[in-house]
Amino acid sequence: MLYGDFRKSARIASSLLGLSFFLALGSLFVCFFSLSIPSVSVPQRTKEKEITSFALPIPSFEETIGVSLPNIRGDLGFCFEKSRPDVKEVFSSLCVVLKKTGKTKRVELPCRLYLEYGKTLQFASELSSFWVDLDWALSGADQIGVHVFLIDPSQVVIEVDFFLISPDEPAIRSPHELKEDSPLRLLAETPLIGPDLWREKYSSEGNFIHHCAQRMLRGSLWIALQENTLLCWKEGVWMPIDSIEEANSLPLARVVSVGPKNVLFEGWDLEEYVRFSVFSSPPAPFKTRSDELLSAVRVRSEKQLSCMLEKQCLILRLGDWVLKEDSRWRVLRKEMEKARYLKGELVGELFVLDRIETAGGQKIVQGNLFNLGRSQVVPIEVAVPSQGKMRERGKCK
Repeated sequence: MLYGDFRKSARIASSLLGLSFFLALGSLFVCFFSLSIPSVSVPQRTKEKEITSFALPIPSFEETIGVSLPNIRGDLGFCFEKSRPDVKEVFSSLCVVLKKTGKTKRVELPCRLYLEYGKTLQFASELSSFWVDLDWALSGADQIGVHVFLIDPSQVVIEVDFFLISPDEPAIRSPHELKEDSPLRLLAETPLIGPDLWREKYSSEGNFIHHCAQRMLRGSLWIALQENTLLCWKEGVWMPIDSIEEANSLPLARVVSVGPKNVLFEGWDLEEYVRFSVFSSPPAPFKTRSDELLSAVRVRSEKQLSCMLEKQCLILRLGDWVLKEDSRWRVLRKEMEKARYLKGELVGELFVLDRIETAGGQKIVQGNLFNLGRSQVVPIEVAVPSQGKMRERGKCK
């Protein structure tokens, strides 16, 4: 009986020991499982954090480059800066133009030009992640090769575009776009007074190209302008010169073309090359009645008459030039005086007596009156009154 109790007690103890072993094994398993979770989750959180920090520069980079990058072909323009006619060297200077802002930058080819995008394309003030390399194209001397580069977020340089472009003519500037202290601005602000109408009427075609002549005031004098006319800034004034050697590295301007209302110039000061137009200034109306100018006309012969020219008695012959100076009229009969008038050294209104005709038994006197700048002309025609009416009005003695 004692032996049976002992065996029973041994089985119970063995069962309790086995249960304890399984409980302990389960606890160890749970502990091991719970301890293994942080070792798996930590790398995942660390990886997520690394990806987030790497993505941060991308919005900033995109903001700098902008979505307009593919339109750079339309944003950039190029034009040559033409060398002075008195410089005999190969000229490769180029002006880069930002079309949307009008800003320019001079470069010498080949070159690298750093750019940036804000609201529009701009020249970068320092090294940037976006630039163009410029050089002459291999296919021809009149084209420029433009290579467009950028640095991507992984710091890899990528050529994103390449194109060929031909430089344009420099833009024609208005006077206020030129530097305020530049002699070229003074020239651009000088008005034209139009063609010389006296020369159109009385000069032969052989010594005057009337269809392309313009003139510019210089003080009380004027300068005749035709295509290729050269002007030089000397001693504080613009003056015409006969040859380029007279320029002597001074500010220089050349007439490119002449129109009825404007003259296109190209000019060189000590710093830059520009193109600009000078326009005609509308003259004050020039009107007079024939009988107010010419009165008391008496025909003395087929080529001579006496008259009152604005109440001043004169005897005139056909072809006479009568100049008004200081409110007085005088006849220019000396060739030297006529030459001075044509050069602009003598200035004033001018009356030219053209002819004496007979129509319907009555004498008709005809001529032309030119204004101060010879840019306007008024035809003058006066019927000679009978002797009886002339006595009533008075006559020159």
